[in-house]
Amino acid sequence: MHLIGAAIGFSSINIASFFILLYYAKKYSIFEYERLKIAKIYTPAPVMFMVIFTAENLFHFTIAKTFLFIIMGFAIYIIMIKVFGTFSNDDMEFLI
Repeated sequence: MHLIGAAIGFSSINIASFFILLYYAKKYSIFEYERLKIAKIYTPAPVMFMVIFTAENLFHFTIAKTFLFIIMGFAIYIIMIKVFGTFSNDDMEFLI
């Protein structure tokens, strides 16, 4: 139960920090983002979730398979980002 409380507390700090940064970024007019690029980044996440969730149910989750699921999720995410053309080739070289 303590671990769940710690996870909720840590997540709350990140959420609060995000909204504080958002407030001051808008206040000082440094808030600028590309909606299409943000959408291209967040769209692969549900696809990755569905593939990993299905694989986890088919192969039954074990601690030993966790590393495999992490690598598989990362690979799916990178492939989807390349398919959508979210980043330029220079950006992808920097990320990988």
